[in-house]
Amino acid sequence: MALQAAPQSDDIAVHAKERFIMNMIHAQPFLDVMHAKASVALEKYLDPDVTLRSPFLPEPFVGRDAVVSVLKALLAGIVAIQQKLAPLVGVPALELVERGRG
Repeated sequence: MALQAAPQSDDIAVHAKERFIMNMIHAQPFLDVMHAKASVALEKYLDPDVTLRSPFLPEPFVGRDAVVSVLKALLAGIVAIQQKLAPLVGVPALELVERGRG
């Protein structure tokens, strides 16, 4: 049995970067839809058997319909937060703290 040299860290970094780029190329249309908050178009980018695992829930969301429902809810939450924060853009942090106390 011949021993093989361990891969050099540069080799690992290049390989990881190539995998990341490949994955991003495939994911870019989906990410564009998410950034545009176009929830209606989400399902065409998801496999019917997609599984979404949550760091907060023990059971995953399984299937396109379930995952699209979760993503739509997340996008709606993001929009709501952005709308609430929009008037505060540019307000000094100390003023925001004082408003919160009042």
